[in-house]
Amino acid sequence: MNKRFTASRVPDSGIEALFDTEERWQAWLAVESALALTQADLGLIPREAADAITAACRIERLDLERIREGIARTSHPLMPLILELSRVVGEPHGGWVH
Repeated sequence: MNKRFTASRVPDSGIEALFDTEERWQAWLAVESALALTQADLGLIPREAADAITAACRIERLDLERIREGIARTSHPLMPLILELSRVVGEPHGGWVH
C-alpha cells in the first residue's frame, strides 16, 4: 500500500517535513533552549549557561552522525542529542544542559 494513500488526490501541505528526523531534533533543541532560559529566570542555572545552551541549540552546530551513532548504540532517541548538545556547549556551561 502507498505510504500516503491520498498522495494522488491531496497535495503535499508540508506537514510530512515536520516529522523529518532533523526537524524533530530541532524541535527538541528548541525545548532545551526554553528550559535553560526558564531555569536561568528562576535562578536554577547561571544566565551565561542558558545563553550558551541557547546559542548551541541549532541543528547545524551539532554532529548529526555522532547523534545517529549514539541512537544506534543505545536505542534511546533523545539522550545522544543531549550528550552532543552538552559537547557543543562545552565547558564551563555544558554541564548545565538538561
